[in-house]
Amino acid sequence: MQHNEQRPKAIVSICAPSDIQGLERWETHLRPLEQAGIISAWSVCHLPLGADRGTTLHDHLDQADIIILLLSADFFTDDECCSLLDRALARHQQSTVRVIPLLLRPVAYQETKLATLAVLPSSGSPVTQWHDPEAAFDDCVRELRRILGRPVTAPLTQRKRSLAEEQNRTRMLKRVRTIWIDGLLQQSLHRAAWIDLHLREQPDAVSNPWRFQVQELGRAPHPLPAGTSIVQVYDEASSELLILGEPGSGKTTLLLELTRTLLERAEKDERLPIPIVFNLSSWAEKRQQLRLWLLEELRTKYYVPRKVGQNWLDADEISPLLDGLDEVSQEARSACVEMINNYYQSQQIRGRCSIVVCCRSEEYASLSTRVKLERAVSILPLTNEQINTYLEQAGEQVKGLTQSLNEDAELYSLARQPLMLNILTLAYQRTQASEVPSGETREGTRHTVFAKYVERMLNRRKKSKYRKPEQVILWLTFLAKRMQQHNQIILSVENLQPTWLSRRERTLSQWCVGLLFGLFDGLLFGLFCRLFFGSFFGLILGSIGGLPVGLVVGLATGLDTKIDPAEALIWSWKNIGSGLTVGLAVGLIAGWFSGLTFGLAAGTVAGLVSWLVTGLSGRRLERLSLSPNEGIWRSGRNGLIVGLIVGLVTGLAFWLIAGLTFGLAAGLVIGLLFRLRRGLDAFVKHFLLRFFLMQQGDLPWNLIGFLDEAARRLLLRKVGGSYIFVHRQLLDYFASLDESATVTNTSSEDR
Repeated sequence: MQHNEQRPKAIVSICAPSDIQGLERWETHLRPLEQAGIISAWSVCHLPLGADRGTTLHDHLDQADIIILLLSADFFTDDECCSLLDRALARHQQSTVRVIPLLLRPVAYQETKLATLAVLPSSGSPVTQWHDPEAAFDDCVRELRRILGRPVTAPLTQRKRSLAEEQNRTRMLKRVRTIWIDGLLQQSLHRAAWIDLHLREQPDAVSNPWRFQVQELGRAPHPLPAGTSIVQVYDEASSELLILGEPGSGKTTLLLELTRTLLERAEKDERLPIPIVFNLSSWAEKRQQLRLWLLEELRTKYYVPRKVGQNWLDADEISPLLDGLDEVSQEARSACVEMINNYYQSQQIRGRCSIVVCCRSEEYASLSTRVKLERAVSILPLTNEQINTYLEQAGEQVKGLTQSLNEDAELYSLARQPLMLNILTLAYQRTQASEVPSGETREGTRHTVFAKYVERMLNRRKKSKYRKPEQVILWLTFLAKRMQQHNQIILSVENLQPTWLSRRERTLSQWCVGLLFGLFDGLLFGLFCRLFFGSFFGLILGSIGGLPVGLVVGLATGLDTKIDPAEALIWSWKNIGSGLTVGLAVGLIAGWFSGLTFGLAAGTVAGLVSWLVTGLSGRRLERLSLSPNEGIWRSGRNGLIVGLIVGLVTGLAFWLIAGLTFGLAAGLVIGLLFRLRRGLDAFVKHFLLRFFLMQQGDLPWNLIGFLDEAARRLLLRKVGGSYIFVHRQLLDYFASLDESATVTNTSSEDR
């Protein structure tokens, strides 16, 4: 492009020694411009080791195109700053450089030599007095782009929103908080016993050709100062961050901590994007471009209307936080990284990029492709001091565990993971050292610890009311296996599909659904023929044709395996033609048998009914499901509503034609016959599926009660109207169990 062929503008920034942190944040915001080849930035932060400070400063000032002065009261009391200021203004008066004051902290600059110059931010308010200083620096960068003659694409937040847009943003912020912060972070095991995690810089984990200095590429991983927060790292990385860690190290917890802070910022400043957590495990199903996949995830996981989601993506209103890169199937993982990089590069061109990716260290290290983000950090294992402090806080109730940890190096190594340390303390409270596993392999110890944890959770307080603990374990094992097979991390009861059944059970359930619908439709069709065509002919046609027609239609419905609830009703005028066609056909047939008058009346009724049925359709409801299985119940209700509407219209029409008795009967029959297929049918299919799962012993009939019970016992977490295992390692543990060995009455067939 043309702008890449031009020489980058040399920008030098100057500040007082006390404002170095503000200078670093300012240069962080300048990085996207430097990465795009628009500018080259320099300050004393890049002063080479051993270089003469005064000479180097003057050389860069003489070569600069733009000089940025970060103003504060300290700036005007520093001798070096005042000397550099005079040198910069001398060049400014000669029109060989442009001097731009940036008001960092409050100061009466209007009484100085800079009084005639326009300052940044554009509002004239000091950066430190903004309720979000990051937004102030962003405003300065946008103004700098204008000065440089660069096109500035204003995000959606820069224009006046409509009331509907404001409401959509507010709802989405609330949804993210409800699901991930209130529903998961606040209830997580890590929050129950919080441990400050230490981070390590991982420069070799990202592929970033725009490093400021060449030697940066060769830097070895190094620990960050103690107390460095993930929010601080994110800000310093210009909102482009890769988080790595071992299983159970706390990656997702850190991601949610970051999400909470970004939510708070977005709630206070409407110009900031909405932080939304996405799990990459489902990406491998279609392998779409990231923008298309994000749009689909917004629709299916967050129930955001497609048009709203598209507007957000087009206006860069979303900050995606991508968890679970390691949960993408191994053969698709490299392609997923390429997809993320393509999205990153497209956002860089747009001049606005904010993205975070989480992955297990081992799975990421095995990839030949690296993500192209600004920065990467990994989570360090817990230190001896952290473990000992944690155990001391737990007190006497973990005395036996403490003794075992001190005697078994392998067990102690396992406890360096925050998750396993929490699991160990919950599983082995008030136990003797002899009860704690020792001398086993790492995987063997992990399996034993999880088994003990599950046992303690199922027997804590009082035993589960859902049969024996062995039966509960069997159900959780089935859930884990099916979720793993379908690449699911979050379980929504309303999204259960017949694919959760074995092949034999699935075939049997399909035929049962088809026969049920067939008998029902056949009886209704026969009754309708009896009412419509009279006693003799209607009886023959209904008896001979009703059941076969109903079975054909019913089986076609039943063999359609996908359960697609109609959680909301929508109306379309596009299908009026099909209604008129049906009306004409019925009118001709009725007129042939019963005369012109009756034929016209019957055709009008049939056309109206057909128009209603084809005009009304169902779709997934775009809302946050806060109640488990809410969508299925809505779908059943909508099916009945459509049946009632069609029945009333038909009944009134036939009442005018053939009298009250015939009208009521015909309205009832046609209303039931023309129920909303994706509404009531999805409702019936769902509960028949649940019935088969119960009959095979895979899940209990009271599925919601069972899942809520598992959540109370810290085996699952309730996230909105869905459920998630407290940790992926626990899901993997249950998925590794042998179902047939869990309870003796389980079928030997591999389900």
